[in-house]
Amino acid sequence: MRSVRATEDHAFVEVAYGTSRFDNYSEVDLIIANLTDMFDMGLPQATVFQLGRTVIIPWAEEWVGPLDGHGPTIGRLNARYTEYLISLQKRRAARGQR
Repeated sequence: MRSVRATEDHAFVEVAYGTSRFDNYSEVDLIIANLTDMFDMGLPQATVFQLGRTVIIPWAEEWVGPLDGHGPTIGRLNARYTEYLISLQKRRAARGQR
């Protein structure tokens, strides 16, 4: 999740596309492939988050949470990957990317 937005009546989240397919990623995407980190963050497999591919969706528990082995997974970046994400965002900003 990249950001949370709220109106008076609704909440929205901006999420980056995450996939286990490693055939189309860039040097400014977030790749999590270390087994210890994956376990720590609740990821079932190595994942690349394509930070340039985001979508804003309404917050709804049935769509933003674990769905019996399929669909989105809620996790939280550990401290190491939080710092890494910040460095990726700075690199993207330097390139003029969002």
